[in-house]
Amino acid sequence: MVSRSKSAMIGSTLFFAALIPGNTALAQDATGDEAAARDEIIVTARKFEEGIQDAPLTVQAYDEQAIRSAGISETADFIQLTSNVTLAESQSISTSFLTVRGLTQVRNGEIPVAVVVDGVLQFNNRQFVGQLFDVEQIEVVKGPQGALYGRNATGGAIIISTKKPGDEREGYVAFGIGSGDEVSAEGSFSTPLIEDKLYFKASGRIVNREGYFDNITLNEKDDPYFDRALRGRLLWTPTDDLTVDLIGNYTRHNGRGIGFQFGVESADDASKPFESNNEDRGERQTNGLSLRIKKDFGWGTLTSVSSYDYISTLTRADQFPYTMLANGVGDGAPFGDGTQSQFTDIEGFSQEIRLTSPTNRRFLWEVGGYYLDWERFISSTTGLDNGGGVRRIERTPFFDADTNPTTTFFADDNDNRAWAVFGQLSYNFTDQMELNIAARYDEEERDQSVSPLQRSGIDGVGEPGTEKSQTFDKFSPKVTLRYTPAPNLNIYGSWGQGFRSGQFNQDGVAAVAQREGIEGVNDIVDQEDSESFEIGFKSDFFNDRLRLNGAWFDTTVEGQQYFVFIGGVGAQ
Repeated sequence: MVSRSKSAMIGSTLFFAALIPGNTALAQDATGDEAAARDEIIVTARKFEEGIQDAPLTVQAYDEQAIRSAGISETADFIQLTSNVTLAESQSISTSFLTVRGLTQVRNGEIPVAVVVDGVLQFNNRQFVGQLFDVEQIEVVKGPQGALYGRNATGGAIIISTKKPGDEREGYVAFGIGSGDEVSAEGSFSTPLIEDKLYFKASGRIVNREGYFDNITLNEKDDPYFDRALRGRLLWTPTDDLTVDLIGNYTRHNGRGIGFQFGVESADDASKPFESNNEDRGERQTNGLSLRIKKDFGWGTLTSVSSYDYISTLTRADQFPYTMLANGVGDGAPFGDGTQSQFTDIEGFSQEIRLTSPTNRRFLWEVGGYYLDWERFISSTTGLDNGGGVRRIERTPFFDADTNPTTTFFADDNDNRAWAVFGQLSYNFTDQMELNIAARYDEEERDQSVSPLQRSGIDGVGEPGTEKSQTFDKFSPKVTLRYTPAPNLNIYGSWGQGFRSGQFNQDGVAAVAQREGIEGVNDIVDQEDSESFEIGFKSDFFNDRLRLNGAWFDTTVEGQQYFVFIGGVGAQ
C-alpha cells in the first residue's frame, strides 16, 4: 500500500429528477413525527430522526418496500442502485473495493465509509460484503462524516437497520433459484416471550451455487459459492423508558479465491475455461455479539453500545512466479507454476456511550465517547507447485516440505487501540433556518510484531521479530447550514473534515518495492486526511410527484492511500 504526500481534488455535480407516483420507497422526504405521519422515509444519518428531504446532506435510502421491489439480497445489490458509489468484488469474499465520490478502498486497507449495522459500527473492511435479509432500511450517506462517525468515514456512512421483533407471532420463508445452478432459502420467525416485555427473533439466509466457469483440468466448476448467515435477536423493554437489545450473528462462506491460472496465452475471451491444476478457494467466517441499552430520562437519552466481533478469512490458489520473471528468467523456470495464500485472523471489542437530547426541541445536542480494541494476524505466502495442491497455511509455513513447500512467508500480529470523543449542537433559529456544528477527536495507536517464522526470500528484507508502533489522530469538525424558504424546498451548505487511519504494510514490503524501483511505498502507511465542501438543494413539485435534488461537492485529499502489486516476492 502506498501513501502519497500530495493533494487530490475530487469534484462533481449530481442532479436527480424523477416522476414519483405517490410515496415511493426510493424517495427522500420530511422530518421526525411530521414525516412519519405523512408516511415518508425517516433517516438517522445525523444520529437523530428527520425526514430525508429535510436532511441537509446527500443521502439515498431504501426502505422495506424498495428492498423487496429491487430484489436486494446482498451488499452489491443496493450499491448498484446508488449514484456516485461503486463496489468491485474480486479474488474472494473478503476482498472488495468500495468507492464513494472518488475515495476508494485499497486491498487490506480501511473502507472509506463508516458502516453501522443495528447501531454497531463495523471496525474491519472484511465485515462489509455479505448477505442481506430481514432488513428494514438502508441509508447511504455521501460526503465526509468524520465528525459523527470518526475514523475512516471520509467518503460517508452506510447505515443498515434490520427488523425488530414485535407483539405479533409472525414469520416467513422464501426460496429462489438462479443461474449457475443457484438455490437459495431465506426465513425469519418472531414471537413475544413475555407480553409487552420480552421479544425474540431468528432470521437466516443460505445460498448455494455450483458456479459459472469450468475448470477443464479438474473437471469441476472453478467458482462455487456457498454462503450461510444466521441472526438471533432478543429485545427486552422492562419499562417504557428502557430498552435492551441483544443481537448475535454468524456467517460462513466457502467459495472462489483469487482465480489465477498459470500459462494461459490470453484471458480476453470471457468464455475461456480455467485450466488450473489446483482448486481456487476462499473462506470467511464471522461471529458477532452486540448489546445496545437505551434509557430515556425525559431531558435526554443515554445509549450504550457494546460489541464483540471475530473474523477469519483464507484464500488460496495458483500463483505465477513473478520473482523469476522480474529477474529475467523468462517463463518462471526453474520453478514453473506456484501457489499462493493469505490468511487473516481478527477479533475486536468496541464500546460507545452517548447522551442525546430530545428531538422535538429547537436546540438539539449530543455528546459521547467511543473505544475500540482489536487484533489482527495476517500471513501471505507463496510456494512451489509440484502437484500436491495448495497447502492450507495459517500461522505456520512448510519450508522443508517435500510436497509444495513454502517459499515466502510474510506474517505479523497487529494490536490496535482507538478512542474518540464527539459532540454536536444543532440550533433552529427559525422554522426555516438551522445551524449544526459537530466535532470529533480520534486517536488510534497501532503496534506490529513480525512473526519469528517470517521469510521474505530476499536477504536482509523483512527481518523476523521486528516490532513497530505508530499513533494516528485527527480532529474532525463539520459545519452545516440549512435554509428552507418554502415547505417543498430545502437549501443547504456544509464544510467538513475527516481521516482514514494509517496502518502498517507487512514488514519488508518497502524494501522490496525500492528494490523493484517502485517509489512511495513505506512499511508505515500515513493516515489520509480529507476536506470537503458541499452545496445542495432538495425540492418537490406537483404534490410530491416530481422531485428534483442536486448537490455540488469538492473534496481535497492529503496523503491518499493506494495499493500496488510488487512482483519481487511473488505477492502483494
